Amino acid sequence: KGDKDGIDLLKLIMSIDKTVPIIMISGHANVQLAVEAIRLGAYEFVEKPFSKEKLLNYVSRGLEASELKREKENIENKLFYSFDLIGNSPQILNLKKNIVKIATAESRILITGLTGTGKELIARALHNYGKQKGGPFVAINMAAIPRELIESELFGHERGAFTGATHRAIGRFQEAQNGTLFLDEIGDMPAEAQTRLLRVLQEGEYTMVGGTKTIKANVRIITATH
Repeated sequence: KGDKDGIDLLKLIMSIDKTVPIIMISGHANVQLAVEAIRLGAYEFVEKPFSKEKLLNYVSRGLEASELKREKENIENKLFYSFDLIGNSPQILNLKKNIVKIATAESRILITGLTGTGKELIARALHNYGKQKGGPFVAINMAAIPRELIESELFGHERGAFTGATHRAIGRFQEAQNGTLFLDEIGDMPAEAQTRLLRVLQEGEYTMVGGTKTIKANVRIITATH
């Protein structure tokens, strides 16, 4: 209408509903126009002349992609509003969006923030909506463990491994198998214990203190520090 063109209409539709699959058709196409249309959200750009079969194929694929996009958004919205994080400030909303975005990622995560700001709540949300949600969530405060017991606490120990080890005990890694291990206050972990933790992160395996058998670790690591 008036001096409006297809690009203007595309912008208008995208401002109303980004899930609508839009196929742009033009008889005066050029690369710049096609790139601009795709950048603004068009599903496909078709130049005249075109076959009916080709257009129908684009329509079919566009509808399928749109349905998948709607399902993804519905899932994300459910996750977004089901957190135990209270508040609707821009910072909290951005935090929730980031949690939804990275919850299903394979990467390990470091959470930073002052003491009492809810770092464990974030870790639990990442676990609850991640691929490990069916497994255990095990939290451990590294600052609360005596330095001489850290390796035993993390990896477990065999009977007789050290004075007072009267029985075999599994560690937190084994407790968290197929789930998430949350290492709070990781910055207070002694350097000598960090070398063994690094091996688990690199190789995905460890041995109990005083043991020789290699144990595979299928655990997602989330850490936090003030």
